Amino acid sequence: MSCVLPVSAQNSSNVSYEGRAKSFVFLPSDDLFQNFKTVVPGDRKVQEINLQNGGRETIRMYLCAQKVGRDQFTTDQQFEISNELIDVMGLKLVLTTVDGKEKLIYSGPASGVPSGAADETGTMEKNINLGTYRPGAKAKITAYLYIPTWLDNRYQRAVSKIDWIFSCIIPDEVEIPDEETPLGPPPKPEEPPLDPPFNLEEPPTDDVLVNPPIIEILDDEVPLASPNTGDQMGPYLMLAIILVILAAAAIVWMIVKRRKNK
Repeated sequence: MSCVLPVSAQNSSNVSYEGRAKSFVFLPSDDLFQNFKTVVPGDRKVQEINLQNGGRETIRMYLCAQKVGRDQFTTDQQFEISNELIDVMGLKLVLTTVDGKEKLIYSGPASGVPSGAADETGTMEKNINLGTYRPGAKAKITAYLYIPTWLDNRYQRAVSKIDWIFSCIIPDEVEIPDEETPLGPPPKPEEPPLDPPFNLEEPPTDDVLVNPPIIEILDDEVPLASPNTGDQMGPYLMLAIILVILAAAAIVWMIVKRRKNK
């Protein structure tokens, strides 16, 4: 089952196990990621994948991923660009059961193989346990795709491919706790999370003055009036001196007038 990654139809995909003879059935086609077409730098896309056990046996379902081979592309350049894209696009997979419980089962590059991964959500090379399903049981995988903002014209019209491999085992006797058994339709998908699996922004340049940082000034730090300076006090000082001179002249005039009257 090949999934094409570089999508406009707003519908969900379906993966159904139909029994020992029929194996898995994928609808509407082998390409589960109909919503991941025609992406542009900075896009955030969501794809809902419904899981169902349509067989008569209780099964335990698994998922893993691997890069497709060179034979899936016409040229070596197409093959190289496909591998580049799935290594830089971010992918999150959330498994949701009917009771509304969510579990992050993968977070990393769309290739499913991040370097140095240590935890259970760090790789899709090994089978990821999707739970145990009685006949008719349903669950859902919500896939969130993050496109880097810095992709350039080199990736125009490029198509990236990766194989998703669903498998299952049919144990002879399986004890199924109630909280692990999805029995009804999955809930509606939520909005994609804001945090991508890793930093997808364009690396900063050395020219830090092109976009200087914006500094927020708190209200108590904003001066409400200009500070007093010596130049601003000049007019008031001159007025006071003139008033003093006029008062002294008036006193002298009154003294001279009294002496003349005597």
